[in-house]
Amino acid sequence: MKISCFVFYSSQIIKTTATGAVDLEASKRRLRRLASDTEEAAEYEILLDLRGVSGELTLAAMYELAHERGRIDPLFGERIAILFEGDEHDGAVAPERPGSDSGYQVAHFVDFEAAMTWLSASDDRE
Repeated sequence: MKISCFVFYSSQIIKTTATGAVDLEASKRRLRRLASDTEEAAEYEILLDLRGVSGELTLAAMYELAHERGRIDPLFGERIAILFEGDEHDGAVAPERPGSDSGYQVAHFVDFEAAMTWLSASDDRE
């Protein structure tokens, strides 16, 4: 199945402090700037590739970044996949899964193929 996906990489988004901690507010500002420069992403599903982040990025912070992307342009595709490394969040329950009121869905993955399969699935899109 063919999928149109726009990828935002951690190196483009994530900003860290001098101590190496992830600066979530600065990262959200970077994401807003990047998203506003990529109008063509409006027609695509979104993959936030957060592999290789230096500094600790919690699952809740990852979802906050995904929600920020959804707020920036509510006209993009219907799904945002978060891709990250490691097993520290495996089995973790998402802090919030937006429903029909937000117009998009968010899920997290450690496997690229699983993320792409979920993004391309047509089930549960309404």
